[in-house]
Amino acid sequence: MSQDESLWVREDADRGKWRDAERARLNRREIQHALNSGQISRRELVKWGLYPAPP
Repeated sequence: MSQDESLWVREDADRGKWRDAERARLNRREIQHALNSGQISRRELVKWGLYPAPP
């Protein structure tokens, strides 16, 4: 893992934590791709609680 990828998980963390962190990273990338390609909207992300609502 590079320095950037290990930002939230300690180097000596167990394998499960690394697996969870990798899964979360892939999920965020999938959401970003869907948002950029127009498959979902910011409003949907707000309704699902995945994006902060505007003040």
